[in-house]
Amino acid sequence: MTYDLDLVKVAYQSFTGVMYDGRECLMADAEMVMVSVGGRVANVNNSTAKTFFTHRRAHHTAPCNALVVVDVCVVVTSRGEMPPHAFCMINKNLNKGLIGSDVFLCYKKSMNRPPLIAYKPEVLFRYPMVDRRSLVFPTSVPLFCLPMGATLELWPNNAAAPKPVFSTFVLTVADATDKVYGSAVTFYERYPHEQLSPWQQEQLGWRAGVSHISHSTHVIKCICLLSRWPFSDTFERWLLYILEMSWSEEPLHVPIERYITHLLEEVPFTEPRILLQLSATHAHERVIVTRRDEQPLARSGAGFRQLLLNLGPDNCLLLLALAITEQKILIHSLRPDTLTAVSEAVSS
Repeated sequence: MTYDLDLVKVAYQSFTGVMYDGRECLMADAEMVMVSVGGRVANVNNSTAKTFFTHRRAHHTAPCNALVVVDVCVVVTSRGEMPPHAFCMINKNLNKGLIGSDVFLCYKKSMNRPPLIAYKPEVLFRYPMVDRRSLVFPTSVPLFCLPMGATLELWPNNAAAPKPVFSTFVLTVADATDKVYGSAVTFYERYPHEQLSPWQQEQLGWRAGVSHISHSTHVIKCICLLSRWPFSDTFERWLLYILEMSWSEEPLHVPIERYITHLLEEVPFTEPRILLQLSATHAHERVIVTRRDEQPLARSGAGFRQLLLNLGPDNCLLLLALAITEQKILIHSLRPDTLTAVSEAVSS
């Protein structure tokens, strides 16, 4: 059984695509297709109850690499038709008459990728610089941090910068019971166009002396923490705090390296409960690290709330049945911040 997390999530989509006229309200940023290409009323229902397609367009300042609808199709389920692979069906019958077939609209999402060059990701710097006895640095970490590659991208100048994305991954370094939990934050940095090679300019469509007026180049990077403990919530706040500190224009009272050595060398993670203060001036900037040994479920990288939100209760029960009957399950997603949480929940 194959599950695509980007397409199964129907009930929680902010964009439905189908509206029953007179029974629903149109979203503030959506438009309704009222007239067809031939100038006729674009009612897709064959009865007096009117049904129209709706759509939303991204703002011209929308960031690149966002999930957008790239294709649509129609299936007739009463004839046994099913949505094509990677398509999601909107559970709203287009035919509301007493007779006729059951017709549904399906759509496919993908990332609106800008012109880019993908490279094999590699480690730029690591701490500690030598392996510990308890943990040998896994060579596959760069691939898990940047599964789509280290990309050099060409953006329009009016495109907003995407927010940093936090994701997790789980590595098995020795056997199935020996796990290393990775917490990663990916972000983009501006890349000086003066450093583009002639080959890079050609691949990106960059025209020297002209393109910088309307476009800019950016490179994706990632900072990651490896741990024997799945403290993903705590590590997310810590990584984002470090990242925002590095972007701050205010002078730092404590070097960023000191925060890193404090967390890795001085915080005793074997303790059941630890209060980690991030800022000396803001009391609310702190996190609590706890093993929660008293909980009925062992602590892991699982996100059961993410599992229910993305797959829904019916699909969760189906997954349980598939797992009990020892079926093969493949889960894939374009959203790395969701994939591990759902996969670990299914595994748990």
